[in-house]
Amino acid sequence: MSEYSKDKEGLIAFYKDHNFIQAHPRELVNAYRMMPFPEQDELDKINKYLHNAKFIMQVGFGEGLRSLNFLENSNAKLVIFSDFKHDYSFYGRHFLDELYRDRHCIVFGITKNSIPNFSLDKESHIKFDIIHYNNNRKYYEIYEEVLNCLKYTDENTILMLDGVCPHIPSGTGPYVAMNKLIRDGILTFVEHIKINNAEDTYI
Repeated sequence: MSEYSKDKEGLIAFYKDHNFIQAHPRELVNAYRMMPFPEQDELDKINKYLHNAKFIMQVGFGEGLRSLNFLENSNAKLVIFSDFKHDYSFYGRHFLDELYRDRHCIVFGITKNSIPNFSLDKESHIKFDIIHYNNNRKYYEIYEEVLNCLKYTDENTILMLDGVCPHIPSGTGPYVAMNKLIRDGILTFVEHIKINNAEDTYI
């Protein structure tokens, strides 16, 4: 793995070398139904929240580019919850395991079960500084899974909710869940970060 840089370009090169596709990253997304990922200027808007983070939770893994961004742009430890239902997720996981072995762990399984039962033993008292959610598109599943995360949060925890796009069918679930969480006093709205790809915005 030493021939690959520890950034987005390195992961894309790794995918290409393993016969995924010889193409621009956007075409890689389209060909393998990966979740679209932000460009660097868009990542910068997200990364400003990472500077002082010690613990980050990620719900949903995809191709691993978001996980890689968190590890590359912070000193935080990353805990990933995912059922790894996509074939390509294996390659992203392998890439992270080789290059960031000491700073992340992966909890396999259905997230509605694995999140409530999660424990790090000695560090089971930890509170996550950031929770990035990109796992389901049904509003009631998003709502319930965010509730499951609450015991690992405090008043300073930042929730990054991916895919809030009420103008397209796949984005209505995150939008409705976000509004219910705000209405129920669980979340306080901070910022909307628009990503150029219409299907990928962050709250």
